[in-house]
This record gives sequence, structure tokens and C-alpha cells, in this order.
Amino acid sequence: KKGGYVSMRHNQLRDLIAHQLSSVGCRDVRTEPLLIPIENEVFDRKSVNTAAEARLDISARGVWNSMDRTFLDVRVFHHGAKSNKCPTIDNSFQKHENEKKLTYNRRILQVEKATFTPLVFSTSGAIPYSALIPLL
Repeated sequence: KKGGYVSMRHNQLRDLIAHQLSSVGCRDVRTEPLLIPIENEVFDRKSVNTAAEARLDISARGVWNSMDRTFLDVRVFHHGAKSNKCPTIDNSFQKHENEKKLTYNRRILQVEKATFTPLVFSTSGAIPYSALIPLL
């Protein structure tokens, strides 16, 4: 979607998180796994990503419990950008987490039979507690 430093920052963070998940004992850690293609599934929201080549940033087993697969997707945003019209950084984190959930959560639950966790970070280094939980 974007190039240069934006992609480099995102990919570096994605790779670091994948490495950390492996080092804390998660299994089958993969970066940019393709999602199962959608055939006859119908979703109640138009915002769900139904692309044939859809992928998320990371998948791993053992994030929330020992057997289940979890998909994680990273987003890095700049709170001062015009597109972030939220009054507080906490509101911005919530907005970006909700956008990710609207795009992927139903597909992950219904098709992949897995869980989805958005990982949202700001360019200022702020991290919401919800992004730290999988790494603790």
C-alpha cells in the first residue's frame, strides 16, 4: 500500500513480533500467511476482506491457548495525521483496532476457525496494553 519508511517500519515490527512469539514458545509461527480462499461464505458486513489473495501479518499456535491458531495484524499510525481526527491517542488506538476487526475478524472466525488480534502501534512509540498481551 505504501512504500519506503512506512513499509520498512511495519515489516520490521512484524518480524520482531514473530520472532518474540517463537521465542516464548508459540509454534508454527508464520509471517504473511495466505488465508483460506472464500467459496460460499456469506458475511453480514461489507467491510470484511474477501479477496482471494488475502493475508495477514502473522499467524501462530499457542498465543491464547496451546492448540488454537491466532492471526495477528500490525498497524502503525501517526496520531498527528489529518486522517486521525480522534481527540486522544487512546481513541486513535481504539479506532484503528476496530477497523482491523471489522475487516478481518469475521473471516478469521468463520473460515479459518481461529482467533484474530490486531496489534496497533503509534509512530511516537505509544503501545496500548492490548498489543502487549500476546507478548507477555
